[in-house]
Amino acid sequence: MRKYILLFAMLSIVTTCGPEDYYLVISGIRPPEDDCTYKPGELFRAWGVADASLITTAHNYGYVAGVQVQNRMLNTKDVTKKPGAMDELPMRTDANTVVVKKAVVELRGVVASKNTTTTTKYKSTYSMEISETVVPSAGDEKTPGVAIVLFSLIPKEKLIELEEGVKMPEWPTDPSTYVDLIAEFYLEGETLGGVPVKTNVFNFYVRVCYGCLNFLGNKTIADCVMDARCKLVGGTCVPGQDGYIACVCQ
Repeated sequence: MRKYILLFAMLSIVTTCGPEDYYLVISGIRPPEDDCTYKPGELFRAWGVADASLITTAHNYGYVAGVQVQNRMLNTKDVTKKPGAMDELPMRTDANTVVVKKAVVELRGVVASKNTTTTTKYKSTYSMEISETVVPSAGDEKTPGVAIVLFSLIPKEKLIELEEGVKMPEWPTDPSTYVDLIAEFYLEGETLGGVPVKTNVFNFYVRVCYGCLNFLGNKTIADCVMDARCKLVGGTCVPGQDGYIACVCQ
């Protein structure tokens, strides 16, 4: 009896284990290019900064993440034309091309400045449908398909929720006021064959501050753009995210 149990266990291990390289994985979060587009690459952000004093007033994007995803699943089978056909080259189906459709996020507070009332007990879990992104299947065992999935990792509404829970400083802002968050998330989608797929869970550290990136002075972004003597400099792709923004006037 023990022999049969041991044999069954060994067969279970053999049949359930597969190649470790065949999966959908988040590699990291990419910064935007100079033209504000997001492209796959080898350098990733170690952490993010979201200035709520700008993001909650200047635009509706929230904290935008360019998430680089690798698809290491090979196509399921080859299809070869019959002999005598005009094209006898082998073709592959696209059954393991993945369409990413959804993000599931949990925000957790980890550190807060002394002058805030938000505690590190802050927690919020949410999911959202995102713009469908095609991640091509792997070309071979060593060449994954790669794409950037772009979405609001921390929506504007969540930043306002945090902002309302924090003791806000007097005008203009107080850059020493902040809340540090961990954004733990994964992505969901399906193959072109309709098989559900999701990524690994990925943790990303984001500091939510209140004025630490805002160097506009007494001007708004619109004021600076409309003034011929002035120019916006700094992080202009998503104002209030991952880099200062300033209005420099002659």
